[in-house]
Amino acid sequence: MAIIDLDLGSSDQTIDQSNANDGDTLNILALGTQTLTIDGVDVGIQNIVSVTALAVPTFEVVNDGSLDYDAGLLNGNLLSTVNFVVNDTSSIRFDSGSISLLSGIISDVNLTFNGTEDGVFEYVPPSLGLLSSQTIDVDGMESLDQIVIDGRDNLGFSYDAGSQTGTLTSPGGFLIGHTVTFEITGMTQVQADMVFDDLADTGTDTWVIDDTFIMPVCLTAGTDVLTPLGRRKIEALRPGDLVLTCDHGAQPLRWIGARRLTRAEFEKDPRHLPIRIRAGALGHETPRADLLVSPQHRVLLSSPIAQRMFDSREVLVAAKKLLGMPGIEVVEDCEEITYMHLLFDEHEVIFAEEARVESLLTGPMAMKAMPPEQREEIASLFPEVLEEGFAPVAARLLPDGKRIKRLIERHLKNRKAVYAP
Repeated sequence: MAIIDLDLGSSDQTIDQSNANDGDTLNILALGTQTLTIDGVDVGIQNIVSVTALAVPTFEVVNDGSLDYDAGLLNGNLLSTVNFVVNDTSSIRFDSGSISLLSGIISDVNLTFNGTEDGVFEYVPPSLGLLSSQTIDVDGMESLDQIVIDGRDNLGFSYDAGSQTGTLTSPGGFLIGHTVTFEITGMTQVQADMVFDDLADTGTDTWVIDDTFIMPVCLTAGTDVLTPLGRRKIEALRPGDLVLTCDHGAQPLRWIGARRLTRAEFEKDPRHLPIRIRAGALGHETPRADLLVSPQHRVLLSSPIAQRMFDSREVLVAAKKLLGMPGIEVVEDCEEITYMHLLFDEHEVIFAEEARVESLLTGPMAMKAMPPEQREEIASLFPEVLEEGFAPVAARLLPDGKRIKRLIERHLKNRKAVYAP
């Protein structure tokens, strides 16, 4: 492990694989109103030598990077604001446990989540109850992003529908008086209701799990699905009906779920708007008609470029990752839609409007994103999905976000169809 001297007093700085390795520590010689970006490496701050009065630094992590920030290393009274930015699949650990009584609590802390993958922010409360309470303002928190209040299992939650703000609180006790509060803006009523239901059900821990808060999250009704009897509307299918799969022929449908969303919910949270894949957008006559899917629903891609990149010609990619390709767009004017999930004994690739798409993959994140009654229905059929360490087998390779981005860029650059079997 190396110690890296860093001057954040006059210019922005980036720590990445070109100048650091995992486990390295940072010695900040000067701290001002600049941005430190941690790109793809895991580092910590060992020491902060000097802080400019009223400095407003920003610490940002990107590309699976992580930062361990010890607030006890500096005089908090000199900082008016600290900004933390967590991008896709990255994390920040904010340790206030070693803050001294003299240094105090930084007055304003802002936390921003960027991107559509899950990021993690961990707050370590002080071990003594001599300090004032801490409030952290949170923006951009999306489905499956996480806030961890280390060691506290007394998390509470409230919601203001007028401002669409959820308040996550861990109150202090008699000996540990420090209360920490996260004010989460942009939270929908639907998400808040899911958290309330989770807290009310003592037998279920989905969105609030001990010291961890997880922000809550398919084909659409009207879609034609291929069966041995021909194309059928997805909403007409019932458990036991046979559906054609790419790998195992006709398979019986074990469970079907539905979730209806309206314009009012889209206005509160446009991230749930469907994505339209226009006829032929994936390749020749694929799909055969416009296909609407939820942003997270995975579509099968098949091409020589995928073969070269992943040693697998076929990969499954979330529809939202395809945005920017010709003929693939968010349906901004959607008034109402019903998302539907099809579950089989195994994760399958099925035919929707003759495009290859996935069935429901019962991984931990997908299960957490479902209403409690649907989780119970699935668990009654497949009890193993709720077992600790359960990992379902995906029907195809699921590349990570960075490699998907490169895959799509290469297809666009070479003007090649993403489905070319």
